[in-house]
Amino acid sequence: MNIEDQLKRLSKENRGENTRTGNNFRIYEKKYPFPLTMGKYTLHTTFTLEEITKITLPESAIIDVKEILFFDTETTGLSGGAGTIPFLVGFGYFTDTDFTTKQFFLESPSSEHTMLEEINDIISRYNYIASYNGKGFDTHILETRFILNRMQSELTDTSHIDLLYPCRAFLRRYLGSASLQDVERGILNYTRSDDIPGALIPYVYFDFLKNGNEEKINAVIEHNRFDILSLAFIIKLLDDLMGNPAESPHDLISLSAANYLKNKHIPQEAKAHFENLIRSGNNDTLRKEAKKNLSMLLKREDINKASVLWEEEKDELYAVVELAKYHEHRTKQIDMALKITNEGLNKCRLMMELGNDNSRYFYDDLKKRKRRLLRKIKRQTKA
Repeated sequence: MNIEDQLKRLSKENRGENTRTGNNFRIYEKKYPFPLTMGKYTLHTTFTLEEITKITLPESAIIDVKEILFFDTETTGLSGGAGTIPFLVGFGYFTDTDFTTKQFFLESPSSEHTMLEEINDIISRYNYIASYNGKGFDTHILETRFILNRMQSELTDTSHIDLLYPCRAFLRRYLGSASLQDVERGILNYTRSDDIPGALIPYVYFDFLKNGNEEKINAVIEHNRFDILSLAFIIKLLDDLMGNPAESPHDLISLSAANYLKNKHIPQEAKAHFENLIRSGNNDTLRKEAKKNLSMLLKREDINKASVLWEEEKDELYAVVELAKYHEHRTKQIDMALKITNEGLNKCRLMMELGNDNSRYFYDDLKKRKRRLLRKIKRQTKA
């Protein structure tokens, strides 16, 4: 039974089951036994994370997913500040047999202190928390509420894995967006049905406080539960993508991942993604971009290997410039450097005649390089 079927069954047949009420807040608890499916992905058991921690934590580590508490909030507004209340705080965590969601719903703002005590207690049991934009929004809102209630927040000392940033880096160029539901649709191949729009959620809560409308609140509970369930799949997907470039669903995702890893100074993983795209990619434009970026990475580590890529890409002006520099400074073949420079200048002139102004930068660089090379040849001739 997939997640949607389980949610429908629970909401229609067992609404209220595993729900505790007291002190003017409720706790909704649901268990989703393995295997757990969302779209085209299935989680058969718990797993360890090794790759994603390299870009989400200050110190990379191998983490058992059972050490992570997934969380998401629904609030009375998006502006933040002291007037914004997280009226629904949802958590999710793995056990040996299932994924459990536990949601705290504030029936009355007067009971916020008591609810925060229970929230603090569950956070204290975990070494890591994981969210989607939690660093930018949810944790700030919660920490503000702890301060206003004169409480010490357990969030402060808990390592935070925010999945928004790697999703943006890896997926936004391909999807055009990196919202949680866009990732669900475009990557997990899952589309929610009858989901409440996030912009309406604060109004639903105010309506509940005023009129006690339970039906709409149930839709908010389900929306929050889906957000948490998605995180469990996305964190596994990102870890697999980093560790195994061949798992990438699209060349553009491979290139985006490689570029991000390169910029984060994680060279081995970056090279693996570049090389996989060059070897197996279907888009020639993206393969060329991968070759260029890989060559610049190799330039710092093994310039001889980089030069092989530049030779393959001699039709590109950047490769002409790099080859000219390579032979001038590394092989000391000044005549070869001059020959390549003249070829590049001719190419630039032709491109500028055709109206390609982007070649001007390379043209100016190559002109200066030619003058310097001619001076070097003149000095060698005199010697």
